[in-house]
Amino acid sequence: DDALLTGTSGSEWKGVRTRRWSYWRCLDGSTGLYDIRADPLQLRDLVASADHRPVVVRMEATLERFMSEWRDAMQPATEYLHWFDGRRIVRNTFGPLGDLSQSPTGHCGSAARPAPPVNASCLPPLRKSGTAGPK
Repeated sequence: DDALLTGTSGSEWKGVRTRRWSYWRCLDGSTGLYDIRADPLQLRDLVASADHRPVVVRMEATLERFMSEWRDAMQPATEYLHWFDGRRIVRNTFGPLGDLSQSPTGHCGSAARPAPPVNASCLPPLRKSGTAGPK
């Protein structure tokens, strides 16, 4: 399944990953594409390959769709400072999170309303450590 990735490993970036492809775009406009089946260490960037242009177009469209669905703009990380009160996240892209002393209500992935704050019980277990994204 497709996944939306985001990071700030030296420069802000967003990306999408499928079972075969990993694609990212940085705030400065640079991009990368990797065939993670053939190149699991992501050493050979295919973004400039004419043979892979259809994959780049499809992955960029998927990235734009995910960003639109999650109201996630490509902007400097400093734009998110107001999401934190110094020790916890107090808002997200949908607005303030409400009373943080209360347990979250609802369930993960509810389609009836915007996604609840991230709750670790909603997330699949991590399989291995490390980060993905541009070097």
